[in-house]
Amino acid sequence: MPDIIIEQLCFLLELICYLTLISSLSGIPIKKMRHPFIALSSNFFICSVLSYIFSNALGWIILCLCCFITFSYILHVSFFKSSIAYVLSYALLSLIQDIVVMAFNRFSIQDKAFSSFLGSAISTILILILCRFINLNKWFLLLMEGSLYPKYLILHLYVLYMVEIGLSKYSAININALIPLISFFTVIVLITDIVILSQQQIISKQQHDLANYNIYQPMMDDLIEDVTGRQHDFDNILTGIRMLPYTHTDYSSLKEALISSSDEVISEYRTTELLKINMFVIAGFIYSKQKQAEKAHKKLNIVVHSYLLESRMPEYELVRVLGILIDNALEAISEHDSMTLHLDSRDGRIIITTLNRGPLLTPEIRAKLFTAGYTTKTCDRQKHGLGLYNLRRLVFKYNGKIYLENDYLLDDTLVRFEVMV
Repeated sequence: MPDIIIEQLCFLLELICYLTLISSLSGIPIKKMRHPFIALSSNFFICSVLSYIFSNALGWIILCLCCFITFSYILHVSFFKSSIAYVLSYALLSLIQDIVVMAFNRFSIQDKAFSSFLGSAISTILILILCRFINLNKWFLLLMEGSLYPKYLILHLYVLYMVEIGLSKYSAININALIPLISFFTVIVLITDIVILSQQQIISKQQHDLANYNIYQPMMDDLIEDVTGRQHDFDNILTGIRMLPYTHTDYSSLKEALISSSDEVISEYRTTELLKINMFVIAGFIYSKQKQAEKAHKKLNIVVHSYLLESRMPEYELVRVLGILIDNALEAISEHDSMTLHLDSRDGRIIITTLNRGPLLTPEIRAKLFTAGYTTKTCDRQKHGLGLYNLRRLVFKYNGKIYLENDYLLDDTLVRFEVMV
């Protein structure tokens, strides 16, 4: 009877280790999980009963499935993400348990039940220390945001490892004789995964490019149509300038008329500068934002410092960055006011800068501005508060930088956002 109690205590400690590791990997605190203690208590009771009803390989498979389903329910995230978190927690726990077992082999402990409980307790303590002092979520996020190959490799290696454990526990077959066959099967599975994933990535990229074309092509059509229409009016403008000497006979009035006419022409044709940008989707998107600002009785001034823009970030992601920055600046200004957008490129990075009238940025505002849900807007607060948070995630994903500061123009306080990515 004591052996049974110790066995159940060891199983309970394993569940605690799984919960701690999965919480640390996923970055989800235990308090914010979905009924963790109720789910674990139910799992503990069900698995304890099933382990005595089915003491063979079927029972072992059922126990593994029950644990996986329980932690998937607790995490309440996508099936793929919960699978990766569970497999990694299993691998970490197994690694620490193996280290503890190797350490115990140096001591001749006769009582196996006691040594099992002591090993489980030490493993639990080591897991708690590991999760307390090492940011496992950082590495988990790097894995999840990276390529699909390592994730599928982890899942398939886990399946093969569990098959090997199952055969060694519940089969009389010599596992060493099956190692070549298992290795061959592993290679075949990996090659198949690589081929399938490569095709999926090609198809996904093509679908993404097609979706971008459908979204942003109308913007370019509007820009080209606007420029084409202005080209028809250009001859009339030139004719008007030629007639100025006949309508202004003295030098001073002719000078003022030429300056006035040239300023008007430059202002009118400033948007054609966007056509010189090498990123056509960016040009079309900025033009569409300029037209939206005009409809809202606001002005979006554009200053292009470099027409050859380069960035580590894909163009469709740059559109999201520009959208957040421009929308944030336009929402901050009132009607008949203006904002300025600067575009530049340096050292293989694009530099996007917005300038608009705004409040003085106190240390408290700076600390909270990029926090999810925080907004300085006074109306429709439920619709705001995620733009700058998403901007920060996007920019940092590509190792970019964000600069936020106040500029001053006469008596006006300006807010300056600069993104380099």
